[in-house]
Amino acid sequence: MFRHLSTLLPDPRVTQALLSLLRRTFPRPIERATIVALLKRNRDPRQRALAERLGVARELALAEAEEPHLLRFANERDAMLLTMFALPDDRMTRTVTADWLLGFADPLGELMALQLARGEETASAREDELLARHGTAFLHDLFSPAPVRELVFEGGVPVHATVARPIEWSPACSALESLSVISGQVDFVLEPRWRRITRTRPLLRVHADSLEKKAEVVRRFREVHVEHDAHDSFVADGVIDVFVPKGQVFPAQLVERLSALRPGSVFRLHLADGVEVPSSWTAAQVFRGSQRDLANRRSDRELDLRKAPFSAKR
Repeated sequence: MFRHLSTLLPDPRVTQALLSLLRRTFPRPIERATIVALLKRNRDPRQRALAERLGVARELALAEAEEPHLLRFANERDAMLLTMFALPDDRMTRTVTADWLLGFADPLGELMALQLARGEETASAREDELLARHGTAFLHDLFSPAPVRELVFEGGVPVHATVARPIEWSPACSALESLSVISGQVDFVLEPRWRRITRTRPLLRVHADSLEKKAEVVRRFREVHVEHDAHDSFVADGVIDVFVPKGQVFPAQLVERLSALRPGSVFRLHLADGVEVPSSWTAAQVFRGSQRDLANRRSDRELDLRKAPFSAKR
């Protein structure tokens, strides 16, 4: 492993990635120890300077004087994966990691090699077998303490996770593009470190009154639930459903703001009988019905979005 890392670590991209990683989170002991392990085994003077900048110089000195202490908290596999997650878009680092893991007959290495080799092609039976047999066990220990129910891999890294409850960010989350939380809200993904995520279950909720402040949320996430005291809307890929119950005024200003935030979207207006539509919106798809019809259509749309699968590119 360290034969590969000796060529990777002097790369300034890795240095910057590790620095960024530590600035974004207070790493757990094992994460600090794995970084120490990387630096300790690489004698390049530039890595000594990196240790000073990372603030782990003291740990590095202690580790060199007390080898068993280091080995108790870190292992080469975690160190290799940590380096890969520090550069989630770097295919070379993934390839090196897969090659090293294969050298130890690690099934994760085989999965990574298969996915990297096939690109956008359909998954092989062997890939499906590896996922069925090992599933979440591949990286479970690298996620924060919350039961991981499902991991979907693309290109050798996890791009979707289903967890039992909200989790804290960890390096294993670096490549995630979507996240499902079985019990609890998902607002924590609005923190900058989760910036790759664009889909969540449950849906992120934004109140209409704070739409201007949360404009970036509506632009970034593929599906958003926009709430109002009297009506609500569901924003999804290319389609915006607006539900207006009986006795309410058509929310023309809200619809215009959503149109500006998601240009090109098709509007489907679900209106209770008696709700008037401005002439400027008569070209939109309009569905009318009783209050019960409106409630049923709203429930069906929310259910469809909630059950929509996070399909991998397989």
